[in-house]
Amino acid sequence: DVYKRQGLNYWLIPEFGYIAAAYTTLFSYVLLFIFHYINAKFIMKKNIINFKNIFLDLLMVLVLLFVYLILFSVLSNFLILFFVKIVIMSFIFFFLFKF
Repeated sequence: DVYKRQGLNYWLIPEFGYIAAAYTTLFSYVLLFIFHYINAKFIMKKNIINFKNIFLDLLMVLVLLFVYLILFSVLSNFLILFFVKIVIMSFIFFFLFKF
């Protein structure tokens, strides 16, 4: 993983700048996730990720983000906007980290 990232950084940073380092790191971690998932699913025969729950949580977070962006463009009072942010972040925390 480190060698892939270093090779991509060596190739892309001179051409695209330091933002390429962030993209190569993201690409490297996505590949690492895919390889670990393939290992767990097909080699170890374990189902460690429930994609249905992940999809529902992601959908709820996107809906809350959309509501936040609409409220952010409508509200101009800092105090009200602050409390709206707290409520929305609480909902996001609840949906992502259900106990």
